[in-house]
Amino acid sequence: MLRNRYGNLWFCCDLKSWGKTPLADQETLNARKLAHERFDRIWKWKILSRSDAYSMLAWHLGLGKDECHMATMNLDDLKKVISFCSRHLNEIE
Repeated sequence: MLRNRYGNLWFCCDLKSWGKTPLADQETLNARKLAHERFDRIWKWKILSRSDAYSMLAWHLGLGKDECHMATMNLDDLKKVISFCSRHLNEIE
């Protein structure tokens, strides 16, 4: 375990996890970061409220709003988030 300003980083079998998120490989961790960057732009730019943005994303992914957490998504779902958010951002930029 490594502790830094972001919290605890756990290591096991070449997998990593920040805090209490599920262990993931580096590709999934990178996808989580990119998905959040793209998604956060939607609500931080006031395109939608944060709550409405999560509702829209959950609907698009076929998840309940309470299940729509990028920290627990698998790589396939994260790629869908990145693609979905990128399309919406391209439409308004």
